[in-house]
Amino acid sequence: MKRLMKAELYKFGHEKSVWIISAVLIACACISIFTQVYASAENAFTNLGKDVMVLYLACAIYAGVSFADEFNNRTIIHIIAHGYSRMQFLMAKLIHYLLGCLLIILAYLTISTGIAAAVLGTSTPASVFIGHILYNILRGLPFYFVMTMVFFFFVIVTRKGALAIAGSVSSAILFVVFTNKAYSAQAFPEQSWLRLLPNIQLSMLYDGSLIFTDYLIAIALSVISSIIIFTVCIAIIRKTEL
Repeated sequence: MKRLMKAELYKFGHEKSVWIISAVLIACACISIFTQVYASAENAFTNLGKDVMVLYLACAIYAGVSFADEFNNRTIIHIIAHGYSRMQFLMAKLIHYLLGCLLIILAYLTISTGIAAAVLGTSTPASVFIGHILYNILRGLPFYFVMTMVFFFFVIVTRKGALAIAGSVSSAILFVVFTNKAYSAQAFPEQSWLRLLPNIQLSMLYDGSLIFTDYLIAIALSVISSIIIFTVCIAIIRKTEL
């Protein structure tokens, strides 16, 4: 397993897709920053964080890109031939994928906000603002990761990069759009179970309306959901004809 992880980390270190996706996201954010859509760096960070669709789509695309060669080139067969189990392969690929998603999330939110601070200025001391950025990103990671597990599932089911991207992107769009509309349509949204969904929690986290007890419940649900999805992925990969 140690050698397999080293191989995955080597691939990750030489992967260009993470940087390309991050650069595209930052470039898009810069358009809004330089056209002064945001009033300040704080406002920019809040809106970038609340727009969960952007990072969900980025992670969905990265899922298909990062796994494309493993099944198309039948790399998994060579890995298994070297004595590694399918579960070890799946775990190594999951860690690789989550590291890439983490880097995309951090790069997009921190670099974009840094540019916004340079262009628009801040209304709070730099040290306080940096702490606020890192604290909120850290708290929001479980809600990003639970969705990345859904995209990971699409990759394992389809075993095709293009199909995985199509399924992941479409599911992300449908999930965010319909749950946001359903939540907004509630007469008392704060009492709706929809408030526990990851995209709703992220929006509440970044706009400062997060309720701590709801946050803890949502974290628990996200962790349980991630474990269930990974377990299903293990079952699928064990029964898959390679």
